Amino acid sequence: MTFANRKIASRMLALLLAVIMLVGLLAVSAQAADMTNVKQYGYYVCIGDSIAAGYGPYADWIRGFETVPVSYHGLVADATGADFQSLAHVGMRTVEARWLLDDGYQGDDVAMSFNGMTDYIYWMEGRTSASDPKPDFLNDAQYAALKDYYGPGSFRQFYRDNVASADLLTLGLGLNDIFLYAMKKTAINVDNMSLTQEIATYLYYMNIGYQRFFENWGPLIQAIKRLNPDITIVVVGLYNPFSKVKLTDSSWANVGRIADGLVASVNAYMQQQASTLGYKYADVTDTEICDTVAISDPTFFDEIVKDCHPTLAGHLYIMEQILAQLPERSADDPDPTHFPFRDVTPSRWYYDDVYYCWQAGLMNGVSDHIFDPNGTTTRAQLITVLYRMANEPDVTGLTCPFTDVNPDSWYGKAVIWGYNAGVINGTSPTTFSPNASITREQLVTMIYRYSGDPEPTGTLNMFSDASRVSAYAVPAVLWGVQNGIIGGMGDGTFNPKGDATRAQLARILHMYMIR
Repeated sequence: MTFANRKIASRMLALLLAVIMLVGLLAVSAQAADMTNVKQYGYYVCIGDSIAAGYGPYADWIRGFETVPVSYHGLVADATGADFQSLAHVGMRTVEARWLLDDGYQGDDVAMSFNGMTDYIYWMEGRTSASDPKPDFLNDAQYAALKDYYGPGSFRQFYRDNVASADLLTLGLGLNDIFLYAMKKTAINVDNMSLTQEIATYLYYMNIGYQRFFENWGPLIQAIKRLNPDITIVVVGLYNPFSKVKLTDSSWANVGRIADGLVASVNAYMQQQASTLGYKYADVTDTEICDTVAISDPTFFDEIVKDCHPTLAGHLYIMEQILAQLPERSADDPDPTHFPFRDVTPSRWYYDDVYYCWQAGLMNGVSDHIFDPNGTTTRAQLITVLYRMANEPDVTGLTCPFTDVNPDSWYGKAVIWGYNAGVINGTSPTTFSPNASITREQLVTMIYRYSGDPEPTGTLNMFSDASRVSAYAVPAVLWGVQNGIIGGMGDGTFNPKGDATRAQLARILHMYMIR
């Protein structure tokens, strides 16, 4: 972080380190782990600050969403065989994490503001889709990296959905509560202060942040447990981020070591609460951090924000301490097949449907970890699903008249089969339009034809827009509704001409298969 008066801020930090020497030092033992024999998990999420986000000496500026390949969360995910989602951000405290997860908690006067998180969070909260225009506070590179990362919708709900989905969570918070909250508040109020007043202000806010950590810790863990009672939580303790700091290059002692006592008091509390709150505690006191410049160096405050983070050895060490808290992999615990889609979480109405279709091999994602439930279904996608349901019969010797269908494409055999089986027609005598989106009435009509055109009875008068259903689709829609395969939109309409989403297709296929 850059302050307007770095010399004052540097001297303030030096005195702060002397003050916190009054806090007692508690020793905590370390453990090692065999990462080849650790229990396997399905889905792992990591909540924390810039350390948890993987920030280190490998980038030239801080971005909350940027991680490094060797960060501890990536190593833990690899060792446990888990699919993974980072929920860590630069500057995050217990305040922000609790605000995201605990209903009714309002945070404090700087919640979500550190390193521009206010603009970032509320942009994510308010946007309607991944294609919303780029906000002014993001550059092109940041926007390109972020716009598809979380999917459309509420940032808070994204956090909660991922916590609810996970069976393993690591939580690494605390340093920002103590140190960076005070820096933020002091920087806001620094105008027209003497050095003595600045120091007093810093110590005042440091104490507030310190106490707020203890106030938030229990409710934060409880909020996680409410969302997911069965989740395994490993709390990552604190290390001293100033452990290598000297007053000058020639100083014989690391004056930053006097912060050990304050860090140790927070670690002791985390460890004491582990059994009560139901989590495991990983001691990372001995994490190796980067070499730091002396406080007397004019670049100190610019560099310390980067250099207080772990080296590669530090990230490996944190990974080992986390794995040491997990059970060993048993003989009957093979590497599981994990539900892979990060954008389909148990709280969504379509979760069971997507899970069923994925497990049955009927639908895949648009990528390894994205299902795109709100994306539209194409004609090629639907006929391919029906072809799979028919056990992919041989189409050798069969042809179709569609010039826009390559027989060797991923959907080629499905289209040839569908045409010859009478399941599909073209959009013209010679075109199929494989990439065109499919409407709800077209979708149910294809499934109806696949089922052999059974004869339904009755009317569609239950829908206020029944007259908008195309004549060819009326029997199919009526059949689908009567058999519980497809329903209305919840507002009394059927919306026959509306595009069918991938989530809707999953629901229809699920209902069809279990009817």
